[in-house]
Amino acid sequence: MVTAWKWTMGGIVALGLGYGSRSTTQGIRVVCIADTSISSHESERNFNYGAASRLRLKGIQTFALLQFDLKPVANLNVDRAVLHLRFAGSEKKLKTLGFSTISAPWTEGSGTGDRQAGQTCFNASKLGAETWAGPWTDITDVMYTAGHTVAAYSDIVDDGDGWFHAEVDPRIIQMQIAGLSYGMVVTDEKGQTMANNDIYSREQSNSAPYLTINGSPPKTDNFQPTGIQVKPDPQNSGTQAGSSVTFINSGPLSAYGFDIQFSSNGTVWKELPRANTPLPTESKTLITGLPAASNLTFRVVPVNAIGTRGKATNIGTILTPTVVATVPLTPRPAPAAFDPALLKRSGFHVYAYPDTMKASPITGNLLEDSDGDYGRKPLVDGMPANPIWDGKSIEIHAARAEIFAFHLMVEIANEPLKNVVVKPNIRIDGQQVICDVFRDWSVKQGEWYPEACVPLKGGFDIPWAENRIQGQRNQSVLIEFQVPKGVPKGDYSGSVEISAAGQMAVSIPIRVSVSDLAMPDNLGFEISLNGYGTVGGTFGLDDRTAEYRQLERDYHRLAHSHRSTLALLGYSHSGTTTTDYAPALAGSGESMHVADWSAWDRHFGSYFDGSAFKGLPRDGVPITHFYLPFHEDWPASMSKRYHYNQMERSYPAMISEHAMSSGPIEKLFDGDGQLEFKTISQEFRKHFQEQKWTNTTFQFYQNDKNFYKDPKTGGRGTSWWLLDEPNYRDDWLALAFFARLFQEGNNATPVKMVHREDISRPQWQRDYLTGLVQLMVVSNEIYNKPALMNHYRRQGITLWNYGSANEVKETNLTAEGWAIRAWLAGADGVVPWNSIGGDENYTKPEATALLLPGKRFGINGPVASLRLKALRRAQQDVEYLSAYAAKHNLTREQMASLISKILPMTVEFKQQNDLDAGQYHFSSLNAYMFAELRDALSQR
Repeated sequence: MVTAWKWTMGGIVALGLGYGSRSTTQGIRVVCIADTSISSHESERNFNYGAASRLRLKGIQTFALLQFDLKPVANLNVDRAVLHLRFAGSEKKLKTLGFSTISAPWTEGSGTGDRQAGQTCFNASKLGAETWAGPWTDITDVMYTAGHTVAAYSDIVDDGDGWFHAEVDPRIIQMQIAGLSYGMVVTDEKGQTMANNDIYSREQSNSAPYLTINGSPPKTDNFQPTGIQVKPDPQNSGTQAGSSVTFINSGPLSAYGFDIQFSSNGTVWKELPRANTPLPTESKTLITGLPAASNLTFRVVPVNAIGTRGKATNIGTILTPTVVATVPLTPRPAPAAFDPALLKRSGFHVYAYPDTMKASPITGNLLEDSDGDYGRKPLVDGMPANPIWDGKSIEIHAARAEIFAFHLMVEIANEPLKNVVVKPNIRIDGQQVICDVFRDWSVKQGEWYPEACVPLKGGFDIPWAENRIQGQRNQSVLIEFQVPKGVPKGDYSGSVEISAAGQMAVSIPIRVSVSDLAMPDNLGFEISLNGYGTVGGTFGLDDRTAEYRQLERDYHRLAHSHRSTLALLGYSHSGTTTTDYAPALAGSGESMHVADWSAWDRHFGSYFDGSAFKGLPRDGVPITHFYLPFHEDWPASMSKRYHYNQMERSYPAMISEHAMSSGPIEKLFDGDGQLEFKTISQEFRKHFQEQKWTNTTFQFYQNDKNFYKDPKTGGRGTSWWLLDEPNYRDDWLALAFFARLFQEGNNATPVKMVHREDISRPQWQRDYLTGLVQLMVVSNEIYNKPALMNHYRRQGITLWNYGSANEVKETNLTAEGWAIRAWLAGADGVVPWNSIGGDENYTKPEATALLLPGKRFGINGPVASLRLKALRRAQQDVEYLSAYAAKHNLTREQMASLISKILPMTVEFKQQNDLDAGQYHFSSLNAYMFAELRDALSQR
């Protein structure tokens, strides 16, 4: 008998090929011959549980692997399969079980919850000897639709005396019979109960897991594969993953599975691992990890439903791609030797250093060069040479249209200085370049660190009385300018004059070397400055006023001028929205409509047509993205449209009750509510098209979490699910439900409305959102799961990486490292999870305070932090990388290999807890590395 299968969102379904009349056997009992628990808990990922008397089913934290003696059903087509289990503990909060095939071998092991070398655990199929599916993989790469596996789900039925059973999709068992799966995985799909659901393992013989299977005789059929091709795939080949090929199957769906071997340059045949072997139902898929620059021949052996192997078909020899980038990068020559004698000035000393470095306002030491003496040991022989400074002049290398910034540090020689004035004078191709000058405000975080950039008009004193830095002897200023867009490549000159009352003025030469690279107006890499609510609090402005709208526009302009986008989320966990964020609605059900667009358009329209950014470096370019007001409580209200009869009022018991007693979301969220969601989504798209707002990506993003139903957090949360950073099946299903409503009926138009998800654990997403998400904002797992990230990119999904900006006390080179590392890993943007600071952050530093209110300086608007300036530097660095890669047709992994000698990055990711966005901490970075990288890339 031949069974064919077709892929759907939930896995594969039977097409019923080759069936005739058949008789079904009575239920055959099949015994468990191997079982173990797998724990994903951080401290238990290397533990084996093969000899334990209990298995634990607890959401994504702990689950079970099972193997059965299938010889009694080896020649049957499975019509029905039932798994029987028995509770072994007092907690019995199981409702829905998940089942999956597993595409890598494993062994039961002899552990009882401890580390066992060579045995199966979460991190490895054989700890210390074999990974699950190659480098950077764990068990999530070989189950639940990953690694060419199949998943299914069903509810349990109580049989009494602790026993219960659940239907298993026959295909899960059939693939084991056919030798296409190494047993199966069983999970608790209601993990939000947080229950320790223990069941007996096979070590308890009278309570061991078992299957009952009903089947029928298979029908013999010809199942030879046809229409199979293998083609080189250089775009998905890399130094870590090896060479890749695209496997194309356009033939009839006659085989149940494949065995695939390959031969490299005519050598012995090697078996392709099951986790890398496509299923017959996959028309086009990637095979990775193959030898590079090798003549490969493939041999495909078809497998039928009971594991009979057919005749092998050889595929023509192909040459796999070379994966090592060979385009040379010429590094910058070493800086000139530093001569301390050049620094002796009467009354004050002057030094220059890059914008991403920090100088102590007390000692003058650079944080990046201090070796622990940053705030303690004063400069003796002056500041060492650095990428822009040799002790006598400033040398700048930049692209056309690039915004370049650098620091000057003015140091007291003897007495305090009065009325220090800094006057830059730069001409490029005959044009006088406008330079902006800022005074660095320092914040104490253990030591004193420069942080806020206060626009400087006129002179200043050292020390700065308002900053109250005891022992201040140095004041840094930041000078920034944009290289004119159309200037020829070449070297240009200028100077900066520094004077002080009663002192001799000093003029420092500046040389600006402009490359032929041009910085694009349309951003190739996003710096998304996330924020919540309004920005008017410090200024005492009500967001219903014209004054507030002007203030918010100033915040957007500041972000825009730093090649970033301010993204303010205007709804709360309680479902309320800021003024104008959600337009007023009228009607209900299908007749619901926007009552009036005028206030919404007046507030936001200038961001989308670009008029809000007139006069800025990217004059008239609209913001790249914007949060739409859609969420679980708008436009359809949860209180009116979600019909769940809540009985439990205490937290977290209410979340557990909802998990166990609620039905599918599509049945509880009523039809009129679904119509309201779809109708308003379509109306937004129509309105944007009428306004010709087609250059901004409008994001449907769901931020709410069921945590906010907890009275300790206000108890006002409207979401029953974790829609931001989802964990459990119900969370994913809710996201998918709302995504379908948002996308339904929105036919192809120039308007860009996308579904965005922010996800901390992408390895647990399975296939729930296939075709339903266009933007994934991923945690640090973007670096830990490269194969999975490449899979999403091949689906056309854009990836961003979220985290937190570096602490004030850390080097701002971290920002450059973060953006470059993210881009090399496949991300097209980074998201500091919060970026809006308050007046208190001038004395109490926060990593999240990137834009600060300027009120204390008489500025009715925001000022930038040095960390925002560093993110701008980082964005432009990535533009260098992407331009070089495009010119030489290099993948990001090839670029990573290419630049590794110039920019070796050792990184550590730190989180305070699971809810913390985390920060990236880099070692061995210095500004010279980044300058050298830009020089090498600009030579092209």
